[in-house]
Amino acid sequence: MKRQIAKAREAGDFVEVERLKRERRKMPSVDPCDPNFRRLRYVRYADDFLLGFAGPKSEADEIRQRLGAFLQEKLKLTLSPEKTLITHAHDGKAKFLGYEISVVREGTLIASNGYRATNGRIVLLMPRKVVDKYRSMYSKGGKVIHRPELMVDTDYTIIQRFQAVLAGVYNYYCMASNVGWRMHGIKWVLEVSLVKTLALKYRCSTTEIFRRYKDVGAEPTRLQVVVERKDKAPLVAIFGGIYFEKKPEGMVGTTDFSIQSAWFRPGCRRTEVVQRLLAGKCEICGKEGEPVEVHHIRKLADIDRPGRRPKTAWERIMSARKRKTLVTFDECHKAIHAGQHDGPKL
Repeated sequence: MKRQIAKAREAGDFVEVERLKRERRKMPSVDPCDPNFRRLRYVRYADDFLLGFAGPKSEADEIRQRLGAFLQEKLKLTLSPEKTLITHAHDGKAKFLGYEISVVREGTLIASNGYRATNGRIVLLMPRKVVDKYRSMYSKGGKVIHRPELMVDTDYTIIQRFQAVLAGVYNYYCMASNVGWRMHGIKWVLEVSLVKTLALKYRCSTTEIFRRYKDVGAEPTRLQVVVERKDKAPLVAIFGGIYFEKKPEGMVGTTDFSIQSAWFRPGCRRTEVVQRLLAGKCEICGKEGEPVEVHHIRKLADIDRPGRRPKTAWERIMSARKRKTLVTFDECHKAIHAGQHDGPKL
């Protein structure tokens, strides 16, 4: 093929040159049906694992049977035949930890070095069912609706809760190649529900809500609310403002996302975080007049499980108030994380 392209170029037939180049891109650089080539890759997370195998399906089925026998004989575990599937990576998509895994077959996409860099590559995809899941959660009768349980909350808390869900989903799926396309669908659902919630609270139109809360000039677009504080920096809650780009290395410092943790928090004025932040008072030592921070735990059950060591003062405060957050000063917050804070005598 290379020689034919050279001859066509010498003859000045550049149309034929381009045609021959397109034909060459269809040809694999290696033999994809080499009967002697095998490759096996393995990845595990907790009790979920995935095997990537290059070879015939008959051998893949044999691997599954031998794996099931090993788990049964050595570890006394049963491999579920219904969940342990054999999927062709190009024709189908394997499911693993919420992602879809497939192989790209694209011979027309050429990298800067002239190679078909994406052809035959493993790709992580964000499933369509994730968008459908959040649309169903925020919809009724096929239409996105407001969230009436948030009517008693402040605008700051309402926007914060919707943003927590948006950021949490993106942080988990940021390694997917199609994360931008999928996340824009989820953002639209959350934004419509957020605007309708605020519109119902103030008995006005959604257009008025966009006019009131849109951060003009910000890119990407976002809604925000600012809570002024005397002699302190204002509290700012933002919805949106995220570029949904693929991040192959993942988000640094993030944990598994749980919508329950992001959404279901106390909502009355007595327990709302913004009210406690505005008070500017440490909820452990009781001092005032210094900048405050918020200490979080994942769930109250973590500090009240059987057999655990006796609670410290700050843990007893959280347990008594049924809160997963504490507003503290910097010194108290650092002492908590260092395991040195026992708080005032109660």
